[in-house]
Amino acid sequence: MQGKTDEELWIPEHRDLTAQLATVEHMSLLTTTQGKAFDAVYFGAWFADVIEKAGLPDDCVLHGLRKTAARKLAEAGATEEQIKAITGHATSAMVAHYVRGANQRKLAKAAILKLENNK
Repeated sequence: MQGKTDEELWIPEHRDLTAQLATVEHMSLLTTTQGKAFDAVYFGAWFADVIEKAGLPDDCVLHGLRKTAARKLAEAGATEEQIKAITGHATSAMVAHYVRGANQRKLAKAAILKLENNK
């Protein structure tokens, strides 16, 4: 369920995630210590704790995963509609904001390639 829109999302599991999950002996990473499913608040707190224990920078936050997913999808050539299907954004405005840097890099690489091939 997408938190802001309450829309149900179906997102296929990336094969690398599937491989990593296959190495886990039990699924405790998806439940609290009491065996209950994470709610948004608990998951956010748990994730913040994991970030701190890993020694990651302060700007590394849970919400950054959504932005990173959008950027990586754009870099892989996904369309805006495909990105929205993964991130759950209802409008294109935030997707455009998130992928601006990826689009600029892709366009710059394509421009240089054209220049290199124009001999």
